[in-house]
Amino acid sequence: MLKKIASNIGYTQLVYDRFNKKLKTNYTPSQIEKLVQVILLAADTEITQLGKNYYVWQPARKIQLTINANNYRLITADSAKKIPAQKKAAEKSQWYQRGAKAVHLVYLNREAEELPKLLSGEKTMIIRGAAGRKSPLGGRARAGEDIYFVETNSNLVVNYRAVIKAVIESEQMTPEESASFVENYANQLQLSTKQEQRWTGKKYLAVYEIANLEKIDSFYYKCKKNMDDWIITEDIATISE
Repeated sequence: MLKKIASNIGYTQLVYDRFNKKLKTNYTPSQIEKLVQVILLAADTEITQLGKNYYVWQPARKIQLTINANNYRLITADSAKKIPAQKKAAEKSQWYQRGAKAVHLVYLNREAEELPKLLSGEKTMIIRGAAGRKSPLGGRARAGEDIYFVETNSNLVVNYRAVIKAVIESEQMTPEESASFVENYANQLQLSTKQEQRWTGKKYLAVYEIANLEKIDSFYYKCKKNMDDWIITEDIATISE
């Protein structure tokens, strides 16, 4: 697995900055990438997977790497072994804990023309954020899962379905890191000014790459009071009519 990660690992400008900040170094991106390869391919390197992340510990160098298990992007680095304890999330239903595939129904901002931008290919990602102590959706949206769309301020008719191609979730960020995260994906997100203002500054952010968008036989979303703008279910039939 370490060799596979080494062959596929990805980086962002944000993670280069975080790497140096966490390890109190001043490496260039090239130096960081070389060091990461050395860590991943060292004979005594240890790897643990918990949830959506790999935790890679290099005892000789005393460096831990946190890597997204879905897309192999480097998330952060630490100078101590910090593998979190596994927790059973209270909000996860029994079917999700069994590992069943989730189905998603998501609101798209009509004013920002999110759906037309997705249809034209101008927009390829959607974003969600959280100001609390956990990532958006609690890591419950995964690559390969179906996603249906309904527009805000509409008659709740669902006409389109797609597939989540990739999920990129941040660690806890400062306001400056949050702004950089939004900027890094600006081209793929195509946010309106209001949307940029909404998401910039959130402690946790996640972007979801959308693929295979297609028209389907229309159905009505059976909306209940106080439901979120991202609904996760085992079967779309339970929230359609």
